[in-house]
Amino acid sequence: MNHWFSRLTIVAIAALSFIPFLNGVHLFDWDEINFAEAAREMIVSGNYSTVTIDYKPFWEKPPLFFWMQAASMKVFGINEFGARFPNAIAGIFTLLLFFELGKKLRNITFGLVWSFMYLVSFLPQFYFKSGIIDPWFNLFIFLGITLTYFYLNSKKPFYFFLGGLAIGLAVLTKGPVGLLIYLLTGFVFFAFQKFKNLPPFSHIFLFLVGVISFGGGWIISETIQGRFYIIQDFFEYQIRLLQKQDAGHGGPFYYHFFVLLIGCFPLSAFAIENFVGKVKPNNTFGFLMKILFWVVLILFSIVNTKIIHYSSLCYFPLSFLATAGFMNFVIQNNKRLTNIFLSSLWVIWIVILFGLVWIGINIDKLPELITIKDKFAASSLQYPTPFSNYDYLPVMALLGGFIFFFFHKEPIRKGTIALSFSFISFMLAMALIVPKVEVFSQGGAVDFLKQHRNELVYPLGFKSYAHLFYTEKKPYDNPEYHDVNLALSKPFNHPIFFYTKIQKAERFEKAYPFLEKIDEDRGFVFYKKSPR
Repeated sequence: MNHWFSRLTIVAIAALSFIPFLNGVHLFDWDEINFAEAAREMIVSGNYSTVTIDYKPFWEKPPLFFWMQAASMKVFGINEFGARFPNAIAGIFTLLLFFELGKKLRNITFGLVWSFMYLVSFLPQFYFKSGIIDPWFNLFIFLGITLTYFYLNSKKPFYFFLGGLAIGLAVLTKGPVGLLIYLLTGFVFFAFQKFKNLPPFSHIFLFLVGVISFGGGWIISETIQGRFYIIQDFFEYQIRLLQKQDAGHGGPFYYHFFVLLIGCFPLSAFAIENFVGKVKPNNTFGFLMKILFWVVLILFSIVNTKIIHYSSLCYFPLSFLATAGFMNFVIQNNKRLTNIFLSSLWVIWIVILFGLVWIGINIDKLPELITIKDKFAASSLQYPTPFSNYDYLPVMALLGGFIFFFFHKEPIRKGTIALSFSFISFMLAMALIVPKVEVFSQGGAVDFLKQHRNELVYPLGFKSYAHLFYTEKKPYDNPEYHDVNLALSKPFNHPIFFYTKIQKAERFEKAYPFLEKIDEDRGFVFYKKSPR
């Protein structure tokens, strides 16, 4: 098979998979809107060196991903498509990398299957349709570890230097945790080797030069410009994030185990045989993948802050192990444990998708069936449902794949065709179900904010970035325009607006009787403060 034809096919399929529907749903609070807002403010202010939110220094993240988003927004506009397009490009690069790496490690078939397995998996594909940092961050770390593997095999220091550049890009994308994950993976790997054949100091120095070339450039730039306090705040935030829950994002120790098992269908099912088998250190790359998987999973299970994308780097090693498991499965066709996990997860996803659509269609009947104590949910349920019977199409596609897989005998055809059904199901769910779920979760607030574009709007009693992005807030010299407490207490010569969640409305109405309630929609209450 012509390798260039394979590459072009992968690019075309990836583009058709990741680019459509990027603007089909509003950006989700917090992370998507947070990052898009940082990029928008770069464009508005013309300041591309310092990351800001509400035009104040934002020290939680370095600037590389925001530069990508800003460049994308320059081309496609300041909108959902512009914010998410960089990750679609990351998806194309990732599938190409899997093909090239699989071809080099084993053969062209393995490379094609590796790309295919990642493409048809739920959470991994979803991330390339998002506007969060992790797809590029994970790609850089995986690339750094892969280049280090080639260095270990060849002892060519140039590979180690390139690995350092990749890790430096990871640091510039999300912070020093990129280097931490790399070092922990390397430490565990060499610990199994009893610390034999360690790289010489001259090669380690070359690696560090690569890291500093990108990772240290931002730090040096901010320091030269007299903004070292931003760097201090940045590192203090990274340490605080590891030590305690961030803004209520907590969870049990097994949180990420559950996310990977359910969310990474079908990768998790096909990888299971590789986890229960004996680890073989002589298979260097596979061994590195297992180490990377467990380092990331254990690290973020220990960390108190639990956010779903923290374990997303696990998708990369999981996909390699799943590809090896899939190849063994279609050859031997007798992997009992794989069959059990695959059928169980398939049924779980059928039930999840069916349940979402059924609830959506019958949302007006829910109060008759169950007692809903949450005021936000009860208010949202009063909104006319946008769901219809057509939204069962993703369920039907997933069910069709399930039936085909377990009743067709030829292993290769049943594996590829059945999993293609799961891919079709996911694409349909992104187009039909996700936008309608978002209508209930934050649609009321976003609709209000878009109606009040270029006006001052503030959230009350909860954290949000939506009011900044969707009202297209401008940089104001007056500090009162950037502080909700001052906006409430100071007189203004023009109207300003506030919104809160319905369960908190009574408290704010008593505290600020001058606020005029002007509307209520899907769990949110909206107020106007008249000039005085």
